[in-house]
Amino acid sequence: MRQSYAENRRIERRQSSLSFFAKFFIGVIAIVILTLCFSSFFSQRGEFERLSNERLKLERQRDHLLQRYETLKSLDEIAETDEYIER
Repeated sequence: MRQSYAENRRIERRQSSLSFFAKFFIGVIAIVILTLCFSSFFSQRGEFERLSNERLKLERQRDHLLQRYETLKSLDEIAETDEYIER
């Protein structure tokens, strides 16, 4: 027997509500994933800035220590000489 219009509408409504919830669920998951991606991106960007600043600080410290090493090395070369005693 052929289904009536009302029965057809009820079946369509049930299928469309399942389709709606599936699309809604996929949309929510996509938003959560995108949020996590952006959060990770900005977190890594901040971490990169911090590491860059730390690197600059360490390079300055290295340069200072290298200069001090050169000074001490020159003093060591003239150790126990008259020039060293005069300094």
